[in-house]
Formats: sequence, C-alpha cells, structure tokens
Amino acid sequence: MELPEGWKLVKLEDLFQVKGGKRLPKGHKFSKENTGIFYIRVSDFKNGSIDEKNIKQISEEDYKILKNYTITVNDIYISIAGTIGLVGKIPTKFNNSVLTENAAKLVPINDFIFQDYVIYYLSSPIGQDLMLKKTRKMSQPKLALYQIRNMLIPIPYKDGKPDLQKQKQIVSKIETLFNNINKAIELRQKAINET
Repeated sequence: MELPEGWKLVKLEDLFQVKGGKRLPKGHKFSKENTGIFYIRVSDFKNGSIDEKNIKQISEEDYKILKNYTITVNDIYISIAGTIGLVGKIPTKFNNSVLTENAAKLVPINDFIFQDYVIYYLSSPIGQDLMLKKTRKMSQPKLALYQIRNMLIPIPYKDGKPDLQKQKQIVSKIETLFNNINKAIELRQKAINET
C-alpha cells in the first residue's frame, strides 16, 4: 500500500490494547429483571452502534464475575466469531456493559487516535478484506486477538505523532459524502413516489 507523505502503517497493538469479551458462566442465564446491567452480543451490533431492541441484562452477581470484560464509550468493538468484522462504538447508555466472547474491544492507549477514523477504516472494503484474510476458516469463522493486534492501519503523522486533526478532517469528509448520498437517495425516492 502506497501512503501519502507523512503517513505511516501502524500496528493496532501500538495504538490500542486488544481485549476479548466473555460469555456468561456455565449454567447462568440472562436476567428477567430490569437490572440496568447490559450484556452486549454480536446480534446487538448494528450500523456502527447498538440496536437496543433485544438487548439482554445480567444480574449484579454475574456482573461481579464479568466486570473485567466491560466495554466503554471510548472503545471500539469488533465481532470476531461467526459474523466477522462488524465494527462500531457503544452509546453512552451502554457504557461499562459486559461484552460477549464473540467480540473484541480496542481500548485506546493515548489521545492521538480519533475513534471514528479507525471505525471508518476497519469498516471500509480494505479493512474488511484485511480482517477476512486473517480469519481462521472453521465450522465457525474466528478472528484471533493476536491477528487483530498485528493488523496495520494507515495513520497520518505530524511532528512525530499521529495527526488527530487530519484524522478528524478525513472523518468529516466521509460523513459529508454519506450525508449527500443519503439526501440524493431521499430525493430520488420522493420523485418516484410522486409519479
């Protein structure tokens, strides 16, 4: 991959701690009570966020067992078993929820990386292809944590450190493009409906 001047290919492990989630202990079930302690599964990952429709909750006792496997609003999730490569972040409402064993989280090491930049890159065809190439093909496909740690991501640099401002500019351009596409689709659909 040829990079613009001032860019570097950086391993994800140099930017993030890569950690796995955890399953409920054997014999334990999701809570039927409203405990306010959420357990996020891959089936809850939707459009780079969380679909609240069928979100599960767990008991306080189970949370005490699983509290080392929580995900925060600063982290990035990646699905790593079965469905590979769903990437996103969680809304504030789900801060410190327990993360399933079928997903990993990227925990930022410093403030030089813009969360949305990494999410857009990993969600892009290049990022998705990279994850699929690193996936073990078994009865259930699996993307190992060490494979995620070794993934390379292009980062703009300035003055010897990642250029946060440049990352934000790139994200802003991507979001403007998506908004323009969505508006064009809406206008086209409106024109079709009016004929």
